[in-house]
Amino acid sequence: MSAGDSIHINLNDGWMHQGRIYCLLQIEDTGPGIPESKIQALYTPLETSDRQSRGLGLSLVGQLARQEGIVITCQSKPGAGTSIALLLPKFIAESERK
Repeated sequence: MSAGDSIHINLNDGWMHQGRIYCLLQIEDTGPGIPESKIQALYTPLETSDRQSRGLGLSLVGQLARQEGIVITCQSKPGAGTSIALLLPKFIAESERK
């Protein structure tokens, strides 16, 4: 992000998705945006020619999110910013269920 760009983080409770209750964590910025071709490859490990561990971060995030039932979406428009949303399954204690 550059000087003058902003980031907004919102957390909302009680989102329904496929019959389950989630918390929505949304992160939006006014940065340069991400081209569509890059969004499609966000969770694919990058091929590197050296032994550094670069390129695995988001692919691991995507794998862990799927394992935990977290839905991740990314919307972006070059020059207009990016919005990433995570639907986090809400744990409801047995004593709170009706």
